[in-house]
Amino acid sequence: MNVGDIIPDCTPGIVYNHDDKLYRTMDYGRTWDPTNSTTNLMNGYWVFKNEPGTVLERNPDEGMRISYDYGETFEIVNIPFIDSYSVAGLHSGEFFNLSYTDDWELYLTHSLDFNQTADTTYLPQFNHFEMTAGATDGELYIHQRSYDMTSYTVFFSSDYGHTFRPLITVDSITEGMLSSRYWEFAADREPGVFYSITREASMLLDYGGKMWVDYYRAYGDTLVTTYFHHFTHEWFNHHTPVMDCEIVDCDGTSVTLRWSEPQLKPGEELIGYQVYKGGSAHQSIIDNGNRIHRYFIRQ
Repeated sequence: MNVGDIIPDCTPGIVYNHDDKLYRTMDYGRTWDPTNSTTNLMNGYWVFKNEPGTVLERNPDEGMRISYDYGETFEIVNIPFIDSYSVAGLHSGEFFNLSYTDDWELYLTHSLDFNQTADTTYLPQFNHFEMTAGATDGELYIHQRSYDMTSYTVFFSSDYGHTFRPLITVDSITEGMLSSRYWEFAADREPGVFYSITREASMLLDYGGKMWVDYYRAYGDTLVTTYFHHFTHEWFNHHTPVMDCEIVDCDGTSVTLRWSEPQLKPGEELIGYQVYKGGSAHQSIIDNGNRIHRYFIRQ
């Protein structure tokens, strides 16, 4: 099994992985088993945030099928094909979908019966964007890239897309010759909680990379913290990295970091930590048993 499309069920601990077939874990990723789905890489899958165990499958050969038992069994449903741009909502059969008129005017549809009937809202203020359903009825996030491709803005609607307000803007999403940056958005099942995720891969690090996860509450009014993760290619051949570094305070001139001591490999000894600013070493921290450290930002 390879890592394909990761699809979380609303049941804690259950996640699906769409690779050559649909796999399922029921223990937070410790073990994986194939489900009773068809084996086609062109399949599409959707889950609904308030419907535990419900998995909708689109298969080019067999049509639309649905499972109500976490993928153990599927049955054919007589509904139109759901396209890949449709975003599942909270309830079984609820979908948001983007389309264009013949004059290239963007509009949003909302359906409660698998896109058989839908309400339509025109969106002249936007160009093409991606969508994520929120945690309560009517909530919808959209994330749109700027025309110059250097930033993303997240907008929020509480009335099924009829009105939107901006929440956050993420700047400097650019791609360089030696490194590439990618941005993702994820909404929690708790109302008002979402995550802004930036990933950076570097050819200089043999395609290893870093990840920044900004954790927001109160619909973007509160940035709780930023988590840093550093991944290297074949990481098990290198020194053990800190995987849960977290910003707990930042006042513009200094930053307070918090992390857990990593689990060391046999024979490995913890001497200290190295803080990096960008790709350059910034400051060495000798281990003294204190996992909270504050350092000043040098411009």
